[in-house]
Amino acid sequence: MDPRSAEPNAAAVLDTYRLDAGLNVFAIGLSDSSVTVLSQQTRALNLAWALTETGIVNIDSTTRIAIIGAGFAGLTVAAGLISKEANVEVTLLEQRDSVLPLQHGNDTRWLHPHIYEWPRDGSSAHSAGLPVLNWTAARASDVVVQVKTAWEDLEKDAGYAKVRLFCNTAPVKVDVQEQSGRTALAAEWIGQQRKTWKPSVPEGNRPQRGLREEFDVIILAVGFGVETDGAMSYWRNETLAQPALRRRRRTYVVSGAGDGGWIDLFRIRISDFRQDRILGELFGRQPALLSALQGVQQTAIEGVSVISELRRVWSEHPDEGERVIADMDERLRHDTDAILHLRSNGDFESLFNRRVSFQNQLLGWVLYASGGFSIWHGEMDHLIQEEHVSDNAVVIRHGPRPDLGIKRVLGPALQARLEKGKSTSERFGSTSPQSTKNYWLPGYFGTTLRPANEETKKYWRREYLPPSTEIVSATLCGAIAGALSLEHPERERLRITLHRVVQIGDSLVFQQCCDYNGSQVSNERMTAGRTFPLTLATIGHAYLTSKIVRSRPGADTKDLQSDMLVAHLTKDAREMSGEVTSVLALPLLGIAEGSNTNPVVAVLYIDSDVRDFFGDTDRIRRIAQMCVGSLDAVSAELQRTRAVSNTAFPVSAPPLHSSETPSPKPSLEVLDSEPIPQVQLRRLNLDQTTFLETESP
Repeated sequence: MDPRSAEPNAAAVLDTYRLDAGLNVFAIGLSDSSVTVLSQQTRALNLAWALTETGIVNIDSTTRIAIIGAGFAGLTVAAGLISKEANVEVTLLEQRDSVLPLQHGNDTRWLHPHIYEWPRDGSSAHSAGLPVLNWTAARASDVVVQVKTAWEDLEKDAGYAKVRLFCNTAPVKVDVQEQSGRTALAAEWIGQQRKTWKPSVPEGNRPQRGLREEFDVIILAVGFGVETDGAMSYWRNETLAQPALRRRRRTYVVSGAGDGGWIDLFRIRISDFRQDRILGELFGRQPALLSALQGVQQTAIEGVSVISELRRVWSEHPDEGERVIADMDERLRHDTDAILHLRSNGDFESLFNRRVSFQNQLLGWVLYASGGFSIWHGEMDHLIQEEHVSDNAVVIRHGPRPDLGIKRVLGPALQARLEKGKSTSERFGSTSPQSTKNYWLPGYFGTTLRPANEETKKYWRREYLPPSTEIVSATLCGAIAGALSLEHPERERLRITLHRVVQIGDSLVFQQCCDYNGSQVSNERMTAGRTFPLTLATIGHAYLTSKIVRSRPGADTKDLQSDMLVAHLTKDAREMSGEVTSVLALPLLGIAEGSNTNPVVAVLYIDSDVRDFFGDTDRIRRIAQMCVGSLDAVSAELQRTRAVSNTAFPVSAPPLHSSETPSPKPSLEVLDSEPIPQVQLRRLNLDQTTFLETESP
C-alpha cells in the first residue's frame, strides 16, 4: 500500500523511516528533497504517529528511545511521543552545545513556514499550525525562542515520560550486537547532561561523562548537516543584505544554484529583500499574472522545467510581466554586482529544476530578466582572478552532505549490516520519500493513549488556534452574552461559543474558537482550540443542513440527552449537562469558494438551562444580526489593515457537501423558513501576518 494514500497504513509509513527491515532504527528526512523546518517537523510527527499506531510505543510497557539530534526534528518527535502520554524513556543526544543549534542566534535568516508553497492557497499562513512545538514566521533566532519555550511548556504534560538531554555529545555511536539470540541496539556517547526542560542549564555539577546504554528504538534526527567545501554555514550571521559602508561598488560570486545560493544572490542584489514580502511586493498588484503562475507552480512540483512555462506566461501577460521586471529593476542595489558560478556546464535552463523551490526559480527568472546577475561556468579560481573578487565576497552554497552525518554515528556492525547487499543510494535511508502530508487526524496529539474522562475531554483534541481568531470570536460571544444577560436569569447557566470550520491536514473539522462566555461558566475555561467532527450533534446538524437548529419547543432534558447519545456526542466531546433544556446552533454562511463547497464558515452554539429560551424567533434574529454586524466589520478592517490576514486553507481537503442530510432528532427543530445570516468572509482564519497578501479575505 502506498504510504501516501488517503488512508495510510502506519506500518507502511514506518517503513519509509526504517534503515533496516529487521531493526527499529529510523531516520528522519535523509533522502528527501523538501528541506524546511516545517517539513522536517511534519515528518517527525508522522514518525511519532506511526510508532504509536503500530504499538511499538504504548502504555503497557516502557519503550526506551534514543534520539540522535536535538534540532527541530529531534525535539518534535520527542514532543509528539510525550503528548500521547506513552510509557517512554527518551534520551536526546545533541552533538553541539544547545538544542536547535544551527538557527540559534541567527538574525539574518527569515523563517516562514509556508513560503515555499507560494502561490498556492494557504502559503501566506503566518503559523506552522502544528499541534506541538508550533511557531510563527520570524527571524531564525526568534523561531528558536518560540520552539524552546514550547518545549519548556511540555514539562507539565510529561508525567508518563522520562526524558533526558545530553549536549556536546561527540562522538555518538549507534550499533547492534547479538545477545542470547536477540539483536540489541545500543548507543555510546560522551556528553554533558542538561536539565531537560531548561536545555542550557547543566544537570547538577556533573562534568562530561561516557555512557553506553541499550535502547528499543533509535531515531536518527541528525539533520542535513552544514555546508561542505569549508564554506561558512548558511545559518551563521553575515552582512550580505546590508548596504556597503564604503562607496565603491563590490562584485560578489555566489557558487551553487540551490535554494541557499539563490537566497544569498537575492540578498546581494535586491534592496530591502525579505523572503516573505518580496512576492507580494512584485506580484500583489498583478492578479492575472499571479493566477497563471499558480499553474506553473504545479508544473514545477511535477518536475518539469519551468522556463518554457514562464516564457509562455510572460508572452500571454506582456504588460503585467513587464511591470514586474520594471519593479525588480527599480529594486536593484547600486553598490553590488553578482556572478552566479556553476560547477557544471549546463545551459541556462538547468538553473531551474526540481531541487529549487518554485518561488526561487521565479525570482531568479525575474532578476535575470532585469539584468541583476551574470552566469559563469568553469573554474572558480579563474573567475575570482579575472574579476578581482576578494575572498570575503565569495559565497559558497554547494549544500550539505546528510549521508556524512549518518556515517559518523553508525557503529561498524550496524554500518556493515546496512551496506550488505544494498546500493549506495539505499544504504543510508529508505528509497521511499517521507511525505510532508499530515498522516495524523485532527486532535491526534491532543488526545492521549490513556482512557479519557469528562475532565480530560475539557482540554483534549486541541489544535493550533490563531490568537486573532480567538480574540475576535471571544469578543463576538462576549457581546452576545452581554445582550442576552438582560433577558436570561443570572443564576441559570448560559453558555455561548463559536465553532469555525477549519482545514487541518486533509480533514475539515470544527474548532472551538474561544472559551465559553455567558453566566455560570467559571468551570468552562481553557476549552478553546478543541476540534470535533463536522457531524457532531447540534452544530453538525446546522452545518449539514445550512439551517438554524434549535431545541424543539417543549423538549426537556431527557429528550436532549437521548438525542445526544444517538449522535455519539460523548465519543468526541463531553456529556451534555443534565440541566440543559434549550440549545441553538446558528450557522454563518460565508462567500462560497465554489459550487462544491459548503458555504458555512462557522456555527454559533448556545445552550441554556432555561426551557424554551430560543422559542422566541425574534431573539434568534437579534443574535444573527449581531454576528453579521460584527464579522462584516472585521471583513472591512481586513481590507484596510496589513497586520492581520484571513488566510486561505490549502485546497487538498475534500468538501463535505451540505446534501449529506443528518438523521432527524426528535428534540431538535430545523428552522427552514428562517433566513440564514451571511457574512462577508470566505473563512474564519484570522492571524497576524508579515506577509504582503496575494489572497482574498
